[in-house]
Formats: sequence, structure tokens, C-alpha cells
Amino acid sequence: MTRMFSGCTSLEEINLSNFKTDNVIDMNSMFGGCISLKEINISKLNIDKVKNISSIFSNCKKLKIINLPNCLNNNLKDMSNIFCGCHSLEEINNFSNFKTNNVKYMNGMFSRCRALKELDLSNLSTENAEDLSDMFLGCESLKEIDISNFKTNNVKYMNYMFSRCYSIKKSDLSNFNINNLEEMNDMFSNCYSLAELNISSFNTDNVKCMKMMFFDCSSLKELNINKSFIKERLITSKDNVFSGCPKIFRNKIQSIYPKIFVWPY
Repeated sequence: MTRMFSGCTSLEEINLSNFKTDNVIDMNSMFGGCISLKEINISKLNIDKVKNISSIFSNCKKLKIINLPNCLNNNLKDMSNIFCGCHSLEEINNFSNFKTNNVKYMNGMFSRCRALKELDLSNLSTENAEDLSDMFLGCESLKEIDISNFKTNNVKYMNYMFSRCYSIKKSDLSNFNINNLEEMNDMFSNCYSLAELNISSFNTDNVKCMKMMFFDCSSLKELNINKSFIKERLITSKDNVFSGCPKIFRNKIQSIYPKIFVWPY
């Protein structure tokens, strides 16, 4: 069923009540680019054998409500970009009944879901996830994201994970284990309202790049990090890790790392 309805730009409604999907393994981009769809109900579909639902609703720009089916087996491997570009999305029903224990790719999952104000991720398993890049990129209306249950031991990429989350004021990621993380470029860039951030558990021994990680976090005034967080090998004058963060830079960063950062930065 890969790209089955992809690009049906005039499609406004669809009835899938008679679909038999018991043996389907791939639904990649099934409704991608259906820019006129406002609501879709796939709650009756059997997706227990499906491995790939990447981009299944990507760029469904008018879609406001999605009713998802139960996914009770552990066959899912790829959930990347499933709601990416759903600018009008306000409600995702039954997401808590998705088993994601074996999913490797969650990058871009909620990217550019501008209207989404609430998100229940309490049952989302990330224990085998390798890529969380762009996961919440551009979620402009989300005021808080509770990801205290996230297990990130195997994650390699967190680039742009929270970038442009304009409404988030504080975040506690002290439960994150990033021992295998390689990239976190722009992780919090342009989070204008972010004032408090706890990343005290972050071990950057294996990180290869963190360019513009806090770029333009202009409200950031409390940052809980360990002294070994910044590695001199990771920083150059062009990386702009704390560029646009005058409050936290002058009050804390310069005092912790006087040899690495010199004001003005």
C-alpha cells in the first residue's frame, strides 16, 4: 500500500471500512500529500504485520483529526515523518496503543505540527530508536512535552529535535542517556521561550558535532549541565553553540569554560 493515495490533492474524505490489511507490511506515504483531507479514520485497519508507516500522513496540511488503529505487535520498524507537515493537526486518537518497542526511526515524527497543543507520549517506547532528529521540529504550539519515559541509550541522532518549539518554557531531559549519541546540531535552536533546561546527565564523549545547539535561545537563563559537557574538540568559532543566548552565556557558560568561550561570542 506504499503511496496508495499519495498526491491525491483534491481528496477530501475517504472510507476505508472495507479494507482488509491483515497481511500488509508497508504503508509508507500511503496518504502523503493529501492536502485537502481534514479528517481520517483508520481505526479499523489491522496493521499488526506492518513494518513501515513512514510518512503515512506527511504533508496532509488540512488534516485536523486522526483516528489510529491498535498496533499490538512489535513489527513496526520505521515511524519517521508519520505526521510531518500536518500543519493543522490538533488531535491524534489512540496513539497510546501503538507498540513501538522495535522502532528504529522516529525522526521527523511530529515535525511542523504547528497546531498541536497536547501530546501524550507516556506509552511511546524508544528503547531501540536510533534517530530522533526533527522529532518535534516546528511544533510551535506545544507548551510542554513530557518525555520522562524516553530511553535513549541507542539513539545516535538528535539534530533539530526541539528546534523551533516556540512555546516551550522549560524542559527536563536529565533522564536521557546519550552515551551513543553522535550528532545534536540545532537541538534546541530558536526555542525563544525556553528559560529552564536540565541536561545534567548528558555525556558528550561520543558526540561528533553540536553546532548551533542552543542558537537563539534568547530567554534561556537556567541551564543545568555538567562541567564535562563541552569538549574543546567540538567547538570552533563557527559553531555558534550559544550564539543568541546572552543571559546564560554571560552568567554561566563563560565562567565554566573561560578558555573556550570569550565574550562577545
